[in-house]
Amino acid sequence: MDPLHDAGDFFSDEYLNAWLRICCNRPNVNFYAYTKEIRRFRRLVEPDPPPNFRWVYSYGGTDDRLLDADIDRVASTVDRLAISNPLVDQFRRGRRST
Repeated sequence: MDPLHDAGDFFSDEYLNAWLRICCNRPNVNFYAYTKEIRRFRRLVEPDPPPNFRWVYSYGGTDDRLLDADIDRVASTVDRLAISNPLVDQFRRGRRST
């Protein structure tokens, strides 16, 4: 399975439609993407998705209220700065581990 993005999102209808055409023209390749563009996907992808395209909605966008975790495939974004890690904590305090 090939990801469509490793960063960024589907910034316009034209851009998303271009990727949908690529998916349709490469039926033997499976594609996936994460997106916060819920309204755009509901309008352009969900009615007739290519069979080789899977997506996961990401929380953290402006339309989170449109998501239903019982129906939609969803993921949460993680604030990496909020994760506690002893080695990172030591580095932040100016100590090096030996």
